[in-house]
Amino acid sequence: FGCYWVNLFWSWRAVRQVKLRGFERVKAVEGRRVNAPIEMLNPTRKPIGMFDVKMPFGSMAKAGLIPPGEEICVFSELIFPLRGVYTFRDMKIRSVFPFGLIRTSRKIEQEGEFIVYPAVYPCDPPKAAGFEPMVGGAFSGKHRTMSGCDFAGVRPFQPGDPVKFIHWKSSAKGEGLIVKEFNEELSGRVAVIIDCSTPRKSIKKEGALDQAARAAGSLIFAALDDGNHVEMIDLNRLQMERIPPFSDGDPVLENLARLDAKTGSLNLNNLRRAETESSSKAAICLVLTDLNE
Repeated sequence: FGCYWVNLFWSWRAVRQVKLRGFERVKAVEGRRVNAPIEMLNPTRKPIGMFDVKMPFGSMAKAGLIPPGEEICVFSELIFPLRGVYTFRDMKIRSVFPFGLIRTSRKIEQEGEFIVYPAVYPCDPPKAAGFEPMVGGAFSGKHRTMSGCDFAGVRPFQPGDPVKFIHWKSSAKGEGLIVKEFNEELSGRVAVIIDCSTPRKSIKKEGALDQAARAAGSLIFAALDDGNHVEMIDLNRLQMERIPPFSDGDPVLENLARLDAKTGSLNLNNLRRAETESSSKAAICLVLTDLNE
């Protein structure tokens, strides 16, 4: 009885004295281990330990003994099963210090969140439209320009041509100044419209919105890597996000992580508003959880 009582007292004291630091806003990807260190501080004059930081669906990190006044760093072991936003208030810290007989716990009263991105996968890019000149664009146009990466040939120098584009090797042949020319580089536009409806009961599938988020993210990154401008809008919030080519795409993934289901979002009014928000030259790509009339 004495051992149980001592265990209860010290484990209760340990979970209330330990301080967690080092993370306020953690980014992760569903199905992959969270790469986030957690600093655990013991501000007391007595040792504490045998901690387990717990989320509703699994253990996040474990720690052994923390000496008085010292700090240790542990790394997360947690894998989030699905995309979404999880608050730190969902976490509990538990301890069985010092004998492992009784476990006590408390919720972590700390502001912060885990932003879990959907897991994207390789796919073919959607067809683009509205091609416009852009340095670094992946598509070649019919015209020639004085700058770019796709070398097309040379031509005689004309008044107004920049000196830096003179092709000195060709000019040294004695036929006058020769300048370099490049194929025109073009970038297209793709507007991705995401439906947030819950599927009808007759065809209801678990995780349909999560699958739609993965598909949308995969198509968007394929379009960006292909040198296109991408516009993304979901039929719940109806807020347009514009992403330039070759960008890192973090805002896209965060928006997809925060995507919430809304029954009936696939309707004519929402589609018309999404079309109005999109560029008039963009090709439209629909990512749907269901088909209706």
